[in-house]
Amino acid sequence: MRKPRYIVFDGADGCGKTTQLEKLKEILTKQGLPVYHTRALGGDGSCEFQQSIRKVLLNKKFPADQVDLVFEEQLFSMADNEGVKDAIKFLDKNEEGLVLKDRGLASHVVYSQARGMQDDQIGRVHGRLFNTEKEISRSHGALHLLFVPSDVKFTMARIAARAKATGTEVIERLENPIFQKKVTDGMSSFFLSPFAAKFTIETIMVGPDDSIEAVGEKVKRALRNYGYTFDAPALAEGAAVTA
Repeated sequence: MRKPRYIVFDGADGCGKTTQLEKLKEILTKQGLPVYHTRALGGDGSCEFQQSIRKVLLNKKFPADQVDLVFEEQLFSMADNEGVKDAIKFLDKNEEGLVLKDRGLASHVVYSQARGMQDDQIGRVHGRLFNTEKEISRSHGALHLLFVPSDVKFTMARIAARAKATGTEVIERLENPIFQKKVTDGMSSFFLSPFAAKFTIETIMVGPDDSIEAVGEKVKRALRNYGYTFDAPALAEGAAVTA
């Protein structure tokens, strides 16, 4: 089995996926491997176009009720598609390189569904992005890790605590338990979705009592299925990854 060089950390908000991505990035970097860290709508931080769109669409004052939902999703998809293309260029130039991506196609589908879009609309809006994702899967191997919470109460509490600690406002959808439940349900069943066809997906279940180390162990077990090996007890504690 070919080892995936494009690993997406996706899932519901507050599950710790970004923390686990950063832990893995630290490990791979210490191994001397070239790592490209990107995210949906943001790229590696150097793409002004992606960053600008992100700031506008995620701004609390953005008039979502006055803007066509399909058009808004098209902006998200267009920007993310450029980010994935940049990831392909990086992998083409770096034989031992890996891409770690924060959010991907599952988020595009699940959040669109949670906001009321129909599947045929989602297919049209995100079609180009899906094709680019399939391209990178064929050319370099891709693995999508979906982080799914056992309930939304503890994840919403985490989000609120993080916002308080950083002094940032929580955007409306993250304060809505009904919306968050839709997202969680969508993530847990995404592997059954027709949009998930031809993609390799592993689900990482996260509970309220799971420590960072415990979630790291789950990530490690998933990666072992695709050729990664670890020689220390826990991924989150700095386990070594060999390529």
